[in-house]
Amino acid sequence: MPEKNISQNIKWGIAAGMSLFSIFLLYLNILYPYYPGDDMIFQLMIPDNGIVGSRPITSVIDLITSQVNFYYNYHYRIFNHTVLQALLAMPPLVFDIVNVIVFLLLPWPILRILNIKQEGQAWIKYAILILFIWIFHINIGWSYFHTTGALNYTWMLIPQLMYVALLIRYLEGNENLKKQLIGLALVNSLANENACVMLLCTTALAWLWTRDRKNKFLVLIMAIMIIGGGFMLLSPSLGKRLVGQGHMSGGLIAHTKEFVLRTGYYLIRYLPILAILWIGRTRGLLRSQRHILLSVAFVTATLSMILAPIFEPRSAVLGFFLLIVLCSSLSEGPWKRWVLYLFVIAGILIALYRTPPFQKQHERYLINEQILENNRGSKDIVYLQKYCDNTVRDYLLCHENHFESSSLNNRSAAALYNISEVALSPLLTKGNREEKVFSSIKKKGLDDYKAIKLTDELTAYYKKHDTGQDLILKTKSTKKPFYIVRGSKRGNIIHRLYNLIPARYRLYFIDNLEGVTSRSQSVLHLSGNTYNYFYLGLDYDYREILISLYDFNAHSPIGEILSIKFN
Repeated sequence: MPEKNISQNIKWGIAAGMSLFSIFLLYLNILYPYYPGDDMIFQLMIPDNGIVGSRPITSVIDLITSQVNFYYNYHYRIFNHTVLQALLAMPPLVFDIVNVIVFLLLPWPILRILNIKQEGQAWIKYAILILFIWIFHINIGWSYFHTTGALNYTWMLIPQLMYVALLIRYLEGNENLKKQLIGLALVNSLANENACVMLLCTTALAWLWTRDRKNKFLVLIMAIMIIGGGFMLLSPSLGKRLVGQGHMSGGLIAHTKEFVLRTGYYLIRYLPILAILWIGRTRGLLRSQRHILLSVAFVTATLSMILAPIFEPRSAVLGFFLLIVLCSSLSEGPWKRWVLYLFVIAGILIALYRTPPFQKQHERYLINEQILENNRGSKDIVYLQKYCDNTVRDYLLCHENHFESSSLNNRSAAALYNISEVALSPLLTKGNREEKVFSSIKKKGLDDYKAIKLTDELTAYYKKHDTGQDLILKTKSTKKPFYIVRGSKRGNIIHRLYNLIPARYRLYFIDNLEGVTSRSQSVLHLSGNTYNYFYLGLDYDYREILISLYDFNAHSPIGEILSIKFN
């Protein structure tokens, strides 16, 4: 068959495959609910004081007023959240459709940088990139499917990466991109402070490389970045967020150490990206200005996160994509067609693996949604069921309500449905046994549990039952400690590989089992002892549990990492 016909067949095949993939993505987006917390807060007008409003946005004036209050009370990324609040005022399907389109556009800025000359290569590279992102994305649950996360960490990737792509084109002699670059600079300067630092540094490097150091255009671009970044960092809400989240409160050394450890974790998670160098024909590293500029962008995006209270996975997504851009630019030759077929198979298997947890969580969430709807306007406390387990997966965020009605998640749900109080009820929850367990400890102690003495002060007790496994940490103290509990799944090949990593680093790789939506844990104080209870997953059997005290000021584990190995 002639090469031209083969190329046409590939295009039609990729187009058909992307159409099916789009439908699948839309299905997952529909299954993904609006979570308590930010998703519900932004469906209401931000008030003059505080965060949680009492009425929906009904006009443009409301939207503008909400953003002014937002800037003073809550956050400073004005552009992102103006778009978000406007979309949340529409039917959920609108956001779901737009979110699918955004995901499909992610390879677009990358392709703008590449010099593609071979027939059909643009289609092949696009398909491989989109499947690569689907398979290897380091935090797709929070950064793409989660509504507020999608706006901040996926939607904004397009103007950020497009700015870098067009800056490279401008540096290489395309003078017709000035208006586009100014527009992108204005958007990015009000969208993300760390991305703004990265873009400012790459623009400064481009300015230094130009023969005319009096290049007023690049100076203008840098001025926009500085003014926009200053506008964000001068927001009164910044201080409030730093107080609430902690900002090097544990000390500079502890903060730097934790940043280095987390950065090492993300660099390991980035390793699959290096396969792109093999997929195409790489002719040496950093051989041109564009490659140096992309390297500087990647390094700057990563290093700037030391200024953040905590370098979370969603904040590492920009570095992930910049490294994809760099490796794609280095792989200028034709990409191997059979790799596309391999990625299609892997993408389908990943889809089959990820879909059931989406469906299960959606079914559970619908029960709560019906409870809230049936009690709309209630003056009494409304109790909700637990709709997801505590296991944090990269592809499916668990953002649960809390047992205390005063928590932000519960207040946002209560405000949205005009209910006096909302709380998570142990009485309605299949997965939570906390109240029953604490009651049992008061009556008969822990005689029916297996015990493992971890330290002189700490003993772990555990017991399996039909729906999971209970873990109780007994401390000889009357304080209220917060423990992080991480699980290594039994029979899981990936987790077996993680077991080769020292425990201090392994914490970042294995499953989070502690409640991640609150800075406090419910405890029982009894006879000079403190009991912390953990329910170990609805869906998984764990071979080993790692335990550590956690300091929210330093955002890091405290002391020795303790291990419990189950038979």
